[in-house]
Amino acid sequence: MNNTFPLLKARIGSQVIIDELKGGPGFYRRLIDMGLLPGTNIEIISGGTNGPIIIAKDGIRIGIGARMAAKIFVRPA
Repeated sequence: MNNTFPLLKARIGSQVIIDELKGGPGFYRRLIDMGLLPGTNIEIISGGTNGPIIIAKDGIRIGIGARMAAKIFVRPA
């Protein structure tokens, strides 16, 4: 059973682990630059299906647009 889902659908306050990035080389490179690699544990601070998603990684908050968040697949931590 595959329990991954798009970051866009993660619940506020939940802890998730990045499982897969489904984008092109530029998308992947941009996420690497932000330190968001598969295996990274993040917390969902705020967001919704239409606006930016705010996540926290190692005490740093990062804003991710909805289109990007739809291509980042996560699983429960």
